[in-house]
Amino acid sequence: MKQYLGNEEILTVFQLETKTPAGEAMVEINFESGKKETMPKKRLELLNSVKISDATSTNLTLKAHVASVLYGVLHEYGVKMGEVNGISDGMVDLVNNGFSKATNFLWKTEDREELPLNSVNEVLIANAKPTTTE
Repeated sequence: MKQYLGNEEILTVFQLETKTPAGEAMVEINFESGKKETMPKKRLELLNSVKISDATSTNLTLKAHVASVLYGVLHEYGVKMGEVNGISDGMVDLVNNGFSKATNFLWKTEDREELPLNSVNEVLIANAKPTTTE
């Protein structure tokens, strides 16, 4: 049975030795179009389907799932309603600052919207300088 990720037909999936920062498995997907993509296995399992879907549908599925996980984290820290926007802003700032640093290291002209956050993190880790806390 054919499997799809969005509107791309999946031909093969290979588990990689690379892990996410939380130790989750990463996979390389080869599509019928000839395109290859690396992503967390967790993302593939969430978004693959026996039906072709559009980008909007795929993004809504991802957004709902990730938002649900983050909502649970907010509960674990006893976050108050008045703190939610600041924490959300802080998360966006972390992503944007990390992306900006990784861009400076590696991608000066590539289409930045298509870069996975895992790739950004790999560049940051590879170029991290030790910090001292005194």
